[in-house]
Amino acid sequence: MSLRVSRFLPLLLAAAAAAPLHAQPRQMGRFTVTNTTDPETGADASVAVVTETAPAAEPAALVWACHGPALRTAFAFPGTWTSTDALLAWRFDAEATEAREVVVQPVEGALAVVLPPELAAAITARARGALHLLVSLETDDGRQLHAFEMEGADEALELLACAAAVQGGANAGVASRADARLLNPDELATEAARLHPPALAGQGAEVRVFLEVGPDGRPVEQSMVMFGDVPAEFRDAARRVAAVARFTPASRRGVAESSWTSVTVTFRPQRRAP
Repeated sequence: MSLRVSRFLPLLLAAAAAAPLHAQPRQMGRFTVTNTTDPETGADASVAVVTETAPAAEPAALVWACHGPALRTAFAFPGTWTSTDALLAWRFDAEATEAREVVVQPVEGALAVVLPPELAAAITARARGALHLLVSLETDDGRQLHAFEMEGADEALELLACAAAVQGGANAGVASRADARLLNPDELATEAARLHPPALAGQGAEVRVFLEVGPDGRPVEQSMVMFGDVPAEFRDAARRVAAVARFTPASRRGVAESSWTSVTVTFRPQRRAP
């Protein structure tokens, strides 16, 4: 397996590292878009980048970069690994998890995965209108898990110099599989009421929990990623509620396998005892 790393890689990594591109960036939701001109060729160039939701000193990023009419899409991950072959898995919202073998390119302390055209088109198409994206990168050196909020993706991609190329991928797709299905939503509601933080009894909250479901239908607790601008007490309680979730596991050709899904934990305000 091989992947040619194009001349766009420095531009992709520069965007992921928030390096200046000599133009005023625009903020579209969670996305930063920069349109500029290649000083060597005079061609229009632009970059749209979204970094992971969780604060990190070196956040992962998903980047679209245009040079004239050509479009390149890449993930940039923090770290330095020795492995070059990797398994990239991703999931938009509550859809089925997809995975693809990719090549990791170490560059200046970062890990870049430049997506082949058909995969880039599929991910670009799904990014438009999506709310969340969960991505994992796994090699012999270990595993990284990153969560992105996709607010502003439509507007950001429309601003790219190569917007026509972005639109061209609108009908692309990636084959899906039978996904995991939650079996006990009523039990989760009961647990949410039982585990509601006492100090926040008068407040309500909603936390979306992305998690890995094993072939046995049970969540993998160390995989959980929380979404929701809520106090830490609610996030901790949501993790404990999600741990009791049970699923019909995902399957491929009738064989159960691990997958990613999400559950929404709702905490309703509780009346204090008189």
